[in-house]
Amino acid sequence: REAPVRIGRVLSVGNRTVVSDCAILLGDSGGPLFNMKGQVIGIHSMITSLITENRHVSIDSFHDDWDRLQAGDRWGRLRSMDNDIASSGFFGVNLKWKDFTPEVTRVLPNSPAEKAGLMNGDVLLRIEGEPIADRLDLGTTLDLLEEEQPIEVMIRRRNGTEDTLKLITGDDSDPEVQDEGGEGPDRIPTLDDEEREREILEQLSDDRSIGKFEKRATEELKLYDSIAGTSAQSVVAVRDNGLLLCLGTVMSADGYILTKASELDGAIDPEIIFPDGRRFRGKEMAADYSYDLMLLKVDAKNLVPAALRTEALAAGTMALVQDPRGKALIPTVISVVAHTSESAKRAFLGITMPNPYENPNEPVGNGVRIVEVLAGGAAVRNGLKPNDRILSVDGHDVHDPDSLKHRIGGFKPGDKVSIRFMREDMIRTIEIVLTSKFTNENALLPLYRDPELTGQFASTHAQGFPRALQIDADVYPTKVGGPLLDLNGQAIGIVIARADRFPTYAIPADAVQSVFEQLKAEAANKKSDQPAAE
Repeated sequence: REAPVRIGRVLSVGNRTVVSDCAILLGDSGGPLFNMKGQVIGIHSMITSLITENRHVSIDSFHDDWDRLQAGDRWGRLRSMDNDIASSGFFGVNLKWKDFTPEVTRVLPNSPAEKAGLMNGDVLLRIEGEPIADRLDLGTTLDLLEEEQPIEVMIRRRNGTEDTLKLITGDDSDPEVQDEGGEGPDRIPTLDDEEREREILEQLSDDRSIGKFEKRATEELKLYDSIAGTSAQSVVAVRDNGLLLCLGTVMSADGYILTKASELDGAIDPEIIFPDGRRFRGKEMAADYSYDLMLLKVDAKNLVPAALRTEALAAGTMALVQDPRGKALIPTVISVVAHTSESAKRAFLGITMPNPYENPNEPVGNGVRIVEVLAGGAAVRNGLKPNDRILSVDGHDVHDPDSLKHRIGGFKPGDKVSIRFMREDMIRTIEIVLTSKFTNENALLPLYRDPELTGQFASTHAQGFPRALQIDADVYPTKVGGPLLDLNGQAIGIVIARADRFPTYAIPADAVQSVFEQLKAEAANKKSDQPAAE
């Protein structure tokens, strides 16, 4: 792929690490991090599931170690864990992290930390004069120290005063480091797995606490108020029984709205809510499932349609995502220009099938059992259900998941195929129009491909769009469907899906305009085909 453009702010700087909210992905490692002057300030290194934990090796590290690198030296260890070395007898504290700041929650008896005078509530500021970027930076800094090495630890006490303590590092297996009962070495447990899991889930939630240096911090978003304000009445919330499904984009003054089709699957009575509080019932008029766009109609006049900017835009163009109230949500950038993905060329039925490795006892030879039907897929739209057993495709028998994949793979998106299937003891045949391949089976982090979390952090219908541009915003599935604005408040597209930790995709404005006209005509044709009332 071409090198994507992403933008962010530095959140924390340490001895060897820069942490930012510049959205890197697996595969970006080794690439440069630039400042706004075009100077390289770091090299991409590591991420976690959290969107604010993008780690880069600081350029200072390369300057400091350049001669050794050129000489071919190899040293140190890759530390990908948190603070196990800090909580060992080598240092001797358990830590709680907040906004990249480590606070001591427990001091190991007879440890170097206790002997140096560290206490619960102390905040670690510097080790040997170097700031601490995050957990990993602390672990790396400590790992580069020798046993029995005198060091200086700068701290801030609970009362706000700062102090520098003299500490002599210990030995991870030092027998003198004992608990108060004299039972032998007492290693403080590493950061509790459940605590870390709670932290991760909290940080992944849609209402997480935003750090003061993030690009979406309150003070930063104020800079975009006037931009969002120009289009505030062109975004709506789509709710069903009070539950936010997604957003929508106003397309005409007389009540036409485009939204994400798959998020309305199963909706009973969708309600359209405008930022000014007005509420309308939304009527489904037509849908383009290749773009996953649905046309809704509300009984309203004098609405403010989004001002579409349909010209092609370059990578690096700044943009803005809005929230359901029309306010600024996430500043972002076009990372990759509008293009057609490979998955858009692959036909898809919209089901999941048994995994032979996970289900070795699954019967074979009598069709393929449907495990799940996916929102927005051809299967669910045509009434197929979990545990239905597909027997043949266009007259060709299928006996296992591979043969079904092969048969479907011989078609193109938009092709109509005959599906023969068995439900309980009845055999039926239906015709289905296949969609493009819209699931992201190559999510790089486990969290985003966990079936139990489908649709929670990333969209179910996440790929396969005939044309889409890529942005670097982590838009939650309930916040897609609204306009993507340029810095003049014009809509350069509709935000359509989050595919992974990043990226998010948007349908470009020219395609939005074309789909809107097509769906409006389709809705008009449906209306004209209806028999007149007697």
